[in-house]
Amino acid sequence: MTPLFLGRSYKERPFFFVCLSAVFVFLLASFACSRNDASQNAIEEDQQTLFTVNDIEVSSYEFNQAYLRYIIKNGRNDTKDERYRFLARWKENLLLAEEAIDNGYTKNPIYIEATEAQKRKTIADIYFVKEMNELLPEITDDELRLAFAKSKRKVYPRQLYATTKEALVPYYQKLEEGANFIKLANEFYQTASYDSLAGSLGSIGYYSVDDAFAEKAFSLNKEEYSEPFQSKLGWHIIWVEHIIFEAMLAEDEYQIKKEGTFSKYRSRKANLYAGDYIKDQMQKLEVLPNKEGILSLKTQLEKVAANQETQSSLEQIPQTTNPEFWESDAISEIADEFDKNMSLATYKFNGEILTFTVADYLSWLPYLSANESKARTGASLGRAIRNEYFYKKGIESGTDESFEVQRIVRNRGLDVLSQLYQKEIINQALQDTTAVEIPTWFVDRLFPNQGYKMNASYSFVKATDSDNAVALRKKWEQEKSNRSIKGLSKLNNQQMDANTPLFVLISKALINKPMVANSKEYGWIVLNVEKREFLPFKSQTMIASENVLQQQYRAYSALKDSLTKYDAQSKVQIDTTVFNRMYLLQ
Repeated sequence: MTPLFLGRSYKERPFFFVCLSAVFVFLLASFACSRNDASQNAIEEDQQTLFTVNDIEVSSYEFNQAYLRYIIKNGRNDTKDERYRFLARWKENLLLAEEAIDNGYTKNPIYIEATEAQKRKTIADIYFVKEMNELLPEITDDELRLAFAKSKRKVYPRQLYATTKEALVPYYQKLEEGANFIKLANEFYQTASYDSLAGSLGSIGYYSVDDAFAEKAFSLNKEEYSEPFQSKLGWHIIWVEHIIFEAMLAEDEYQIKKEGTFSKYRSRKANLYAGDYIKDQMQKLEVLPNKEGILSLKTQLEKVAANQETQSSLEQIPQTTNPEFWESDAISEIADEFDKNMSLATYKFNGEILTFTVADYLSWLPYLSANESKARTGASLGRAIRNEYFYKKGIESGTDESFEVQRIVRNRGLDVLSQLYQKEIINQALQDTTAVEIPTWFVDRLFPNQGYKMNASYSFVKATDSDNAVALRKKWEQEKSNRSIKGLSKLNNQQMDANTPLFVLISKALINKPMVANSKEYGWIVLNVEKREFLPFKSQTMIASENVLQQQYRAYSALKDSLTKYDAQSKVQIDTTVFNRMYLLQ
């Protein structure tokens, strides 16, 4: 089998840090920007090359798409440092993948199986997108002009993000009662001290984020908030802090970009209306589940998951894969326990009754939620049958010959190769059992606040809310004394450890500089640390985990040394001018 990704002459668009559930969003964007669409080939700033690793190029447009999905999913604030960290991880992923190629890892069965699974998934996705584009109703010129206008804006949203709607409902009620969104975001994210950027996503473009998220954000006016809504990444409440409008929308520009705008907006509508279409197609399949087979599958999935968790706990090896999805060795273990030809369901395809077997389900398992497959096996099976249907229709239509299929399979292959090579480096490092000296900063990262005790003298006063805390701090600073502050608590020479109230805040505070903080023990306070001395010690947890610390540090050092070597041997270029301009334009 010849790997699809080895040709490096293409100016490909790596997409490694997007979770697999976001592949469909990416497909819609890629169709909207077809290479054969002349109106989309105009040289624009957002398509400038941001960085290259050997012959692989990544554009600023591409970086923004991946990065914005990352900060939305992880609730990060948009800062220049955060962007650089994200770019660095992307670069490292490519370096490891290329070393894996040079060392023959393309023959690894895990790689071959993963790329084959990705090919099937991509064929299904691309066929689905094409079908939706053909079935959607016509878009009016008014709709298109509004979409063009939105694409010229920059919206600055903040968000409250959760995995369930229930977690957001109480906060939506507070907003309805008049609560300040930024204060609420500090409360929601439990910030240690008041964070003026709490929940901030920086700026977003109309086509640079999840479709549902973008439509909601761009439908709000300045300082309006949304009700809780669901995107492909989870549940959100968003508040629009600021909007930058284009000074003038030129008719000439609209006419030039009209065709490209049409492609993008039509793809967006396809994504938003996909649910109804899929439901209709699934009804036509007339699926008949085999309840006994599904129950047997559910039992085995739960058993293998428990075995995997136990094994990981015993080995205590750093994780390099995504726990939201099944790993290849777990899928192999599931397969070993079943007759692969056992029926899980039957369905109708082109008038013929077909059997959906265990083997068919396992071929889609890498792209199905691990949690859903265990807890709601029937629903997971339905998703697998849906994927199989679109895959078969894609093969019928010749989608498997598409350039887009080759490109996306290549990207998935590079991601898998990077993971495989990381595991190899870590396994080699763990063969050495010689004791190593572990730096303090590494211990602190794994066991925050457990590597030392403190002797501290400090004062604090409780505040009713953040505004009251700010006022008290100003009074404290202006008077250069705390004598007139009522309710002040003053403690001298306190022996403190990680379990002592205010330990973290006191450990990070500047000496003799009153600060506003939101503590989990007392709520909003003003804190002033007069004296602080750190006293190193090993907690019982650290002593019990000494072997884990040794393994973790060996793994970290081996990866760091390897990446340093690969970086020196590779041609890596980052266009800082493009990066800085890209950030300033956000």
